[in-house]
Amino acid sequence: HEGRIRLLIDGMQREAGPGETVVIKPGVPHVWTAVTDLRVTVTLEPALTSDVFFEDLFALAAAGRTDDKGLPKPLHLAVLADDHRGQIYLAGPPVWLQKAAFAVLAKVGRRLGHSAVRTAWMGRARST
Repeated sequence: HEGRIRLLIDGMQREAGPGETVVIKPGVPHVWTAVTDLRVTVTLEPALTSDVFFEDLFALAAAGRTDDKGLPKPLHLAVLADDHRGQIYLAGPPVWLQKAAFAVLAKVGRRLGHSAVRTAWMGRARST
């Protein structure tokens, strides 16, 4: 709607702006970054439980459990990724490696009390 976004889709970089549509097929590694102040609409099809993933992600950010870039701290990321296994992965390491690493790290994270629990301000509570 407003601003510019930079995308890296399967190794190819491009930018998009107002009025443009970008389609990324399921399973294709991608990353996006705001180039300017940005207002976009993102549609996920099939959405599966992506709404729950983003609620959990934003709850972690609101609770101060993210780094300066807004990414969950490592054990929180492991729990979040493990909670949403099969849906969302990082663009970098191979998916099989992420699954294995997050499964192990998530167990450690949960034992230390790191969970992807949505806070009361989200209107719902969920425990893991």
